[in-house]
Amino acid sequence: MNRFSAFKPRALSFVEDNAVACAFAADAAYKSNNEVRELAARWGFTETRFFDCQGTQACVLGKSGLVLLAFRGTEPDKIEDIATALRVRKVGGPLAGRVHRGFLMALLTVWDDYDTPDGRHTGIEHAMKEVREKVGGSPATWITGHSLGAALATLAAAFLLEEGRPVQGIHTFGCPRVGDSDFVTALNARSGMRNYRMVNNNDIVTRVPPRSFGYDHAGQFWYLSERGHIKDDPNSWYLFLDRSLGAVCDIGEVGIDAIKDHSMNSGEDGYIPALLKSRQ
Repeated sequence: MNRFSAFKPRALSFVEDNAVACAFAADAAYKSNNEVRELAARWGFTETRFFDCQGTQACVLGKSGLVLLAFRGTEPDKIEDIATALRVRKVGGPLAGRVHRGFLMALLTVWDDYDTPDGRHTGIEHAMKEVREKVGGSPATWITGHSLGAALATLAAAFLLEEGRPVQGIHTFGCPRVGDSDFVTALNARSGMRNYRMVNNNDIVTRVPPRSFGYDHAGQFWYLSERGHIKDDPNSWYLFLDRSLGAVCDIGEVGIDAIKDHSMNSGEDGYIPALLKSRQ
């Protein structure tokens, strides 16, 4: 199935078809390069670029009218990976304010040209320019990612916007908090709020690092409920009731609800199953 057949590259507001397509792209970032190439061809992309250095992995896909940057995240069953988001030292980052040092360092390993034991590689920034030239015209730029990949997507968008390069939209799934309020304010202003931050029910990773440590979330909050509805910025009472329902419904099931809800495409609890359920 071509998940990008209904994608609207020039959308100026939330489009569910775009959210679903980006979710599948974020999930594809976990797959091997050959699998990504096969999926990209099925989705109509003609250009693919891959990046892998010191644990940071991403891909750029290009076709007429669209350049898509997707970051790989962390495996949802690795508690130690989730716990790294609690290392909360902040440093100066793009646009304004301060950002999570670990997330920033992870992005910078592949942002510019980089070296690995097998040679010199083109970084994301230059590769995106190459792909835009290859596909021709003025393709819209979209960025996506899940978990750690969502944090990297947020920072990548900030770097591009800082350089005056347009970003049409950002779709993140299970994104931890990335920076302080000054960073968030600057990113929201420069992105035109076309930064759609999806949170699936009890997903634990979206709650770290804590606000009490000076972190905040960027973008528009879109919530995937236990019953399979998409809600735009629901109030705290709705969240409390729905998350309680999610926890109750999970009693007796294998695994921890807050971890399962963070998965991208696992069983019935992940982001992709929740998005597809919302369309039924």
